[in-house]
Amino acid sequence: MTEQTKEYKMEKILMNTKDWKLIDQVRAGKNEGRDQLRNINITADHIEATNGRIAVRLNRAEVSIGEDASKNGVYEIIVAKKYSKTLTELILERTKNVQYPDINKVWPDISGKPTLNVLITSEKKSTFNITGVIIKLFEHTGNGYSLEYLRLLSHFDKTWCAYNMGKNRAVLLKDDKIQILIMPFDIN
Repeated sequence: MTEQTKEYKMEKILMNTKDWKLIDQVRAGKNEGRDQLRNINITADHIEATNGRIAVRLNRAEVSIGEDASKNGVYEIIVAKKYSKTLTELILERTKNVQYPDINKVWPDISGKPTLNVLITSEKKSTFNITGVIIKLFEHTGNGYSLEYLRLLSHFDKTWCAYNMGKNRAVLLKDDKIQILIMPFDIN
């Protein structure tokens, strides 16, 4: 059976609701004209989402899809609904003939890169926190990063390790299960 004639059934997975909110907000919007980026990509190690300016990788072990390699691929999210207080159930359908960007081509090697720990808290706790993080990241990397994208991490209310990839490069923020890559904007 070839890839084109394979029939795919829908998959149900459970994911932490905070993780789902991040992945959902990182995907391209309905009106952005990049429908392939509305999907998610499941690899051997990660669940990936991107809109082309920000990308996220969630460790695959954090969702209930298991390690079955036949489930790797690009999926459309058919439904996302609350399953419990802390979990969201996703119903996914494997997409056919959809090209998803190879995120490995832009994902940086963090070996030996300078790091900075930044606490990103909810704006309910501190309205100045994210602004302070933007300043710290600028001091650390020399680059400006979007308030909007950093705000996506505030509901986790935790410390992230920021990797300085160099001037005019993305910043990689990482914890034990999530990696997020944010492209800089030109501040000149």
